[in-house]
Amino acid sequence: MSQGCKWVVQQLRQRSTAKRGAGSVGVCFVDVDNALIESLRSVQKAISRDKPCFELCGYGTLIQQDLKP
Repeated sequence: MSQGCKWVVQQLRQRSTAKRGAGSVGVCFVDVDNALIESLRSVQKAISRDKPCFELCGYGTLIQQDLKP
């Protein structure tokens, strides 16, 4: 369910697939996943140093009209 201008990921994927097709939307979501993974890898050492604490990471991703994140 959307709230304001934010969409649940499943809603975005369904709407994008209906408009652009499953193939191009699938590539877009793989690119988003890779960006998130690489950003977490870049700070992995800093996060894992503090054993008694944990980190919550939130991400906002802009997707261009050509489905490039």
